[in-house]
Amino acid sequence: MGLLKRLPTVIGPILLAYIFTRYINISEVVKIFKNASLSFLLASCLFNTLLLYGKIHRLYFMLKKSSISVGFFCLSKTYATSNFLGQISNVFVSDIVNAGVLMMQNEKKMRISNIFVFNRIADLLSVILLFVIFLAMNIKLLKNYLDVNYKPVILFSCILMIILPCALFFRSRFLLVWMDLRQVVKETLTVVFLYSGFIYFFYCLSAVCDAMALHLGMPKSYILLSYMMGSLITVVPISVAGIGTRDFLFIFLMSLVAIAPEKAVALSALGFIIIPYVSLFIIYAISLIGIRYENRCHC
Repeated sequence: MGLLKRLPTVIGPILLAYIFTRYINISEVVKIFKNASLSFLLASCLFNTLLLYGKIHRLYFMLKKSSISVGFFCLSKTYATSNFLGQISNVFVSDIVNAGVLMMQNEKKMRISNIFVFNRIADLLSVILLFVIFLAMNIKLLKNYLDVNYKPVILFSCILMIILPCALFFRSRFLLVWMDLRQVVKETLTVVFLYSGFIYFFYCLSAVCDAMALHLGMPKSYILLSYMMGSLITVVPISVAGIGTRDFLFIFLMSLVAIAPEKAVALSALGFIIIPYVSLFIIYAISLIGIRYENRCHC
């Protein structure tokens, strides 16, 4: 049982080791990064930092809307720290840590939890919408690989049939959570999706800059489709932060447009590990400066 529980966390690293053994020339990857365009890397880092600040400010707005006291720079610091953990584990870990810190400082625990849930739903829906748009734009490249599989639909239906009776059994607690979540959605729906537009506009710009930094000649819509699929596979808890599974996906997708596996892995690492880490470090540093400035003003 212990081995089975650990299996999802080791699938990714094992797959990554297989990829580097089977497909990748490490010296070629190093050469790709050495020849990367610094101006596009800086632009990508700027855009990624702006999209992260969009996510932080969206949380800040929703918390303030619910009369939950939190400082913007303190929230930025917590967000950067928790998302650093999310980069080396899973995106849901960052939400749990971030929400947990706020819950310790405030009595509105259910509202804080629902704010994070709604933000995650908004992000997921935004990625799915963009995925569908970019898939439609690149359907000719992928049509030979698309196949309808009804097994996931049947499995989802079975899971739903199990969950619904459980939800009815615990209906009093479930209704409280649902009513509070519905109130959060009602109060902030329009603003949250305006924030999402801002966030994913810069996400797309950052993705395009990543590809241009590595001198990858392929349609921008295909770059963005790859990033949306990479984001979706990162959420699935079958690896540590999508490591290995996302790289394998990128190798497959890039092969369809004649991009070498080394460049595919370099793009995956740049867009989902290197640039996010640098951006989180920038946000953390700025939040420390902001907190010190606020403390001096209150002295």
